[in-house]
Amino acid sequence: MKQTKLLYLTIGLMIVTTQSLFASTKSLVTFTNDQDKNKVTLSVNTGKNSYISSLNLNYSNRTNNVKISINQLTKGFVLLEKNNTNIIEIIAKNFNAKIGGKVILDYLYRFPYKREELALTLSKNGGRWSLKDNQNNNIKFAKIISNKIFGEVVGIKKIELSDKQIK
Repeated sequence: MKQTKLLYLTIGLMIVTTQSLFASTKSLVTFTNDQDKNKVTLSVNTGKNSYISSLNLNYSNRTNNVKISINQLTKGFVLLEKNNTNIIEIIAKNFNAKIGGKVILDYLYRFPYKREELALTLSKNGGRWSLKDNQNNNIKFAKIISNKIFGEVVGIKKIELSDKQIK
């Protein structure tokens, strides 16, 4: 009886250990801004086939992180909201967890109605997921530059992209 319980416990531990060996999280891009020192890192979670299972948002100024399902990603997910206004939204309508797809960052250029879009591609190359701009350059860092009128922030002027940290 004790040997049977020990065997089941051993098999259970092997299954849990094996599953965790196949699952991984990889940072895609870290967002900074010109207003404060806060950072937001967008990461991809993959399963044993290296298919994307979800994305994570890790905020430097918060203890709780946000998990984005593939379903939420295809419908659109608000990355930043202020005063009931969507400042930045990520949308990937035809996204495929196996091969990736086009990802749109929709952002408020000027309050209240002017919006801009930044098209990116999330794809897998050699088993590794990466985010690329429209010229196929790898993106690891994005800096949000504020659009100001009379010193007040009214939106996002631009989002600078780079594979190196932006000062």
